[in-house]
Amino acid sequence: MTRQSTFKSKIRARMRKTGERYAAARLALLSQREPTSAPIPIPPLPGYQFAPGVEPDLGLLTAALAQAGVIDPMTGAPFTEARLFGLSGGIGFMYFLFEYQGHPPMMTFTCRSWSMPEPVITRALTHAGIEAARSETSSAKVASAFVDDALAEGRVIHLTADAASLPSAGVPELWIGQLPRQLNVVGVQGDDVLVDFNAPIVLSRALLARARAACRKEKHRAWTFPKGQAKAAPVAATRAAVRATARSFVEAPYKGFAGNFGLAGLEKAARLCADPKDKKGWARVFHSGPLAYRALYRTWECATLELTPPAGGRSFYAQFLRDAAARCDLPALAEAAALAEQSGERFAALAEDAIELGGPPVAEAITTAHEIEELQRSGDPEAGPKVRALRDRRDKLAEQCTLDQPARRAAFTRIGEHFAAIHKLEVELQRRLAEA
Repeated sequence: MTRQSTFKSKIRARMRKTGERYAAARLALLSQREPTSAPIPIPPLPGYQFAPGVEPDLGLLTAALAQAGVIDPMTGAPFTEARLFGLSGGIGFMYFLFEYQGHPPMMTFTCRSWSMPEPVITRALTHAGIEAARSETSSAKVASAFVDDALAEGRVIHLTADAASLPSAGVPELWIGQLPRQLNVVGVQGDDVLVDFNAPIVLSRALLARARAACRKEKHRAWTFPKGQAKAAPVAATRAAVRATARSFVEAPYKGFAGNFGLAGLEKAARLCADPKDKKGWARVFHSGPLAYRALYRTWECATLELTPPAGGRSFYAQFLRDAAARCDLPALAEAAALAEQSGERFAALAEDAIELGGPPVAEAITTAHEIEELQRSGDPEAGPKVRALRDRRDKLAEQCTLDQPARRAAFTRIGEHFAAIHKLEVELQRRLAEA
């Protein structure tokens, strides 16, 4: 709680100094984080820089492209993470509720353009016109040979692996194979490899192979990148990416789930929070203090941490839009950036209210989440058991939440008001992006 309060004070101080809004000031401070100072036992490939990204998958793609010497023609310098985030499709919205016998209900929403990493990475590379050697195979032997050959040539490998299989995950075994994420292989020494998973981690080759094989649908997917300038013209690349983002808000990828995506998903989330009679509404699904704790903590987590930059990624996307507006002579994107920034402020308020409305148990859960993140970024080889203990502690906090029915309804109504306000802003944002 003390660390969280200190960080908020730094945010407020920056706001007074720069005139930035809360979400933008918080994003700026997070972007200035230094990489871990822990010793790295295996030398990384020449030119590779460990740097904590703002968005987990695209931060690692940024580092891989920089080591390869890939240049953004818009700036004549390596691609920034914000630029790649925008080119990937940037923001989006997906809302789902999962109910399985024997487990508490789990609400989840995703704020980036897609939850799985492959479409996000592929869109960024395609829109930017970045050439890549892509390996996709059901053979672990072929997949391993691709990594070995790239390392021998001094190339970083950007690949998909199961985060739940990594030692630092500290998650129950039932999650194994369910968390495909990106990481970079950046060094080798004997039977061990050095990987960047938002921190330097040493893995045995066998463990890396298991983590890759656990994501069966991903088929050992991996990329390497040749040196050179990206091929797509900056204006064309920006327009293509912005069009894709605009479409994602109004075109669902699956017919049977159209109401879960984009603007319809935001509208659905607002309705389910506010309607106490809907059988899938929050009042009926999260009908006790411990269940309300899970809903409110999850609201904060999805808006702030999981598969997203802070504030639902909206402030980060606004950064992409402002930069593109100035450098590509697309002034309409500056107007869209202002709307994205306003939406980011609403997402930030949504997350902050989830903490306040949930009371001390949710506040302590957020502190624990930050401890988990710090521990996983530390490079501590013994992080796994410590993370698992923290996760167990966070789960037990649910029993301390004693919100009664009026308090739960008031809390859920307030969360619904945020979703409704975000929906209203993003209807206009989508229109501006489509026009631009």
